[in-house]
Amino acid sequence: MMMLLNGFVWCLGEHFPVSNVPAPLSTLAVISAKRIGNLPILTHCVVSLFNVIPTEGKTWETAKRAEDFKLLHSFTGTQDESWFFLVTVEIELMSVEVMKTMKRILEGIDALSQEELEKELRHVAVGVDTMSTSLARMGEHLNADVFYCQLRPFLSGWKGNDNLPHGLPFEGEDEKYSKLSGASASQSTSIAMIDAFIGTKYPDDHFLINMRDYMPSDHRQSLQYILDQSAKLRYRIDISGENVKGAFNAIVKSVHNFRSEHIRIVARYVVTPSAKHKKEGEGSVKGTGGTKPIAFLKNVRDASDKSTVSLAKQ
Repeated sequence: MMMLLNGFVWCLGEHFPVSNVPAPLSTLAVISAKRIGNLPILTHCVVSLFNVIPTEGKTWETAKRAEDFKLLHSFTGTQDESWFFLVTVEIELMSVEVMKTMKRILEGIDALSQEELEKELRHVAVGVDTMSTSLARMGEHLNADVFYCQLRPFLSGWKGNDNLPHGLPFEGEDEKYSKLSGASASQSTSIAMIDAFIGTKYPDDHFLINMRDYMPSDHRQSLQYILDQSAKLRYRIDISGENVKGAFNAIVKSVHNFRSEHIRIVARYVVTPSAKHKKEGEGSVKGTGGTKPIAFLKNVRDASDKSTVSLAKQ
């Protein structure tokens, strides 16, 4: 449904969006979104996790890599689009063990020994590293020009978008839907949960805080659990020995590396082709979420770096 919505809005190209969403489509979009506790626009979860099935010979239990899945629906029909979303699915799958380990840590925070806690924390760090490895696979089958010119426009929203400066009215629906951000990795619950686990702090009005509204409701509940427990975890880390603190800092370092890889991907697939295809009079490049991507991602990386705990001087 949301692919149909975004396809309708951007079918004539990013510079010629429709002026409004007519009642039949707007009503269906809102009803469909409410069923999963989401907003009526294409989101990270809808276009990736909800848009794949295992390939022949694979099952949901055995499919682990991008090659093990295929898309159900596509905007462009290109291999590049499939690869972009399938690698995204692989990253999310790599995060599953990270989520399980974080849950074990938080549930057993009072009972785990120093050695057990250190081991579990290092398991989280290794898991985040596997996510970075999967993210780096993006370049295997994704052409920058195909992504930027053909696929990226369909992922755009109608908030902070220079081509829809006043938003996009949904006929017969609440005015709040007229300004929604496009699909973005910032809407990934797994990455948000890792951020919450290490205690990354953002202002209340920060873009990443707002992106939680674009997650399915059950994903938000899982994220809230991590947020509620993070202070207790931090206290346990602060009163623990150097080995535990070092293991925790290994997670922060792994998150830093993941953010750095993401910055390289955005530079390759958004910033560089933007300069190549920029038309006269166009403003600075923005991500599909409506932010200035490189500056935003560097600020996010800096924020997560501040979660590092101090170690005793040797």
